[in-house]
Amino acid sequence: MEHLHQSIKNGETVVDLETILQHKNGQLLDVEATLSPLMDHDGRTIGITGICRDISARKQA
Repeated sequence: MEHLHQSIKNGETVVDLETILQHKNGQLLDVEATLSPLMDHDGRTIGITGICRDISARKQA
C-alpha cells in the first residue's frame, strides 16, 4: 500500500488495481480500482481520487 501511495504522490495514476473491499453489510467484494492524484495549482498532490468497480461476477465466472 505504501508503494501505491508513493506512486500517486509522485503524480502517477494507478489503473486496474484489483483488491477486495468489505461492503458495509459485511460482504466481501472483488473490486477493480483506478486511483489518481488530486493536485493543487502548484502541482503538489493534496489528495487521491478513486473509482472502484465491483468485479465479483466476473471473478466468479
